[in-house]
Amino acid sequence: MTTHELEHLDARAKSIYLIGDLNRHGCVTYLTRLEYEQYHPDTEAADAFTVFHALYNNGSYYIIELPAAHYACAETLAQEVNLKFVCGKPHRPGTEPFRLNCVDTSCFTLEYITQLPDDETKLQDEYKTAQLYTRRNRDRPI
Repeated sequence: MTTHELEHLDARAKSIYLIGDLNRHGCVTYLTRLEYEQYHPDTEAADAFTVFHALYNNGSYYIIELPAAHYACAETLAQEVNLKFVCGKPHRPGTEPFRLNCVDTSCFTLEYITQLPDDETKLQDEYKTAQLYTRRNRDRPI
């Protein structure tokens, strides 16, 4: 996985962009599972998986860039971790625009399917689980 700090990003043709709030339950698990199950590091598949980090409106987000042809697999995995794709990017009136320049049909924000309680302990547990998953699957080929 290549990770870049984002100043500004223009969407590329034939790519999709998945935007996850790093403080939303499920988003860290989603990022970790997507990388290790579909784009395992040190394989050719990893070349199609790029992650950008963006700060927006006092929040920390990731943006995953994938080939548009991989949409269905990415969406299925999102549903497994209680997330859905919502067309468009984060926006708050009166703030600067989100740093991804894209049309709503190529960028999607990850949102809950069913709302979870906002519990800091559960979020910390999710980070620990993602770290454990990464260690266990680091050398597993896809």
